[in-house]
Amino acid sequence: MKPPKVPRHALGLFCAVFFSAAIAGAEDAPPKQGMDDAQKELGELIQIEILNGRIALVRKNWADAEQAPPHGADDKYTKAQFLFDRFLSKLYDPMAKGQFMLISELDKTGDVARAECQQTFAIGTMQYYGHSDRFYFKFTEKVGAKRTLLVDDNDPDAGLLLQIDQSPLDSYTRIQQCADGTLILLSRKGNDRVRLMGDNLDALLKSEPGRVQVLFLRAFTDLGVQVAPYKFLPTAMAGAASGFGAAAPEHAKKADELIAKLNSEDAAEREGATADLIRHFPRAVKHIKDIAAKTENAEVKARLAKVVAAHHGIAKILPWVEQQKLHEDRAYLLDMLATVPFFKASARARLAELCGKDYGDDPAAWPKP
Repeated sequence: MKPPKVPRHALGLFCAVFFSAAIAGAEDAPPKQGMDDAQKELGELIQIEILNGRIALVRKNWADAEQAPPHGADDKYTKAQFLFDRFLSKLYDPMAKGQFMLISELDKTGDVARAECQQTFAIGTMQYYGHSDRFYFKFTEKVGAKRTLLVDDNDPDAGLLLQIDQSPLDSYTRIQQCADGTLILLSRKGNDRVRLMGDNLDALLKSEPGRVQVLFLRAFTDLGVQVAPYKFLPTAMAGAASGFGAAAPEHAKKADELIAKLNSEDAAEREGATADLIRHFPRAVKHIKDIAAKTENAEVKARLAKVVAAHHGIAKILPWVEQQKLHEDRAYLLDMLATVPFFKASARARLAELCGKDYGDDPAAWPKP
């Protein structure tokens, strides 16, 4: 996809060029690893939210102008530009040979028209365009994982496009929110390919929560892209259904059987049980966390800590779930019971706790909220 054409007759031009010379010990400094070194800053710049079943780019945090622009910049220097520059500054490596260059142009409305960064030795290249309703961001690493992150919003043909390419591994992850509301998710890792398509995001989150979370959303959040809390995110559903009450009997039993294997004398069995518990955790969040807190077995405690840590998204969203009282929202839990097969048993167990009785798998049999 080609970046938008941007007029070069800008009101103001801010150009800063920094040169870093080789100094004693520079070669011994830890090498920069691209976007992994600026996850917080990337998350401040690029945030997405879900509105009416559609993925949207959050722009409201760009609205406030900074108190004082950098030296030489136009007085309409915007917060979007400030966040972009802070991201670049985090990536700038003063210990590296080579140069770092930032060029930013502001159009007559004060919007960022064009910005480019090049650090030929250490980080790679970035292009960022923010003009009118169009946002285009591209960053290509030259070191580390050598990934390319692309965020293109309000493209006439594609709507919102988020994409990660990793050419050395022949892999990519793409989320495409089309202008007509259709959502297309594509993932490729070598010969393994996944394609999901739905009329809206809610439908895919309910039918394929595991694959949407692990293959797609996590790929972007692991880079630092922020996803605003939303009730049908798999992490939120896991928290509401099993994060505050007893797990479904079948899920508790499976968790207990796997936990018993964590102290096995067979190393392969321990590793396999750990991996299975990581996959099972969303269905028994509180159950597994409680056992992790109580066990005195060092091996079991260490492995359960690894299981819990693998789902940092659930830990992050639990306070929001509690604040929104989703774990007590019977209408929401009944919707999960009816439409989310992966969390059906968990939602049923939580509803039984709230109602004081288990009314079965049929949502119509439960008392109305």
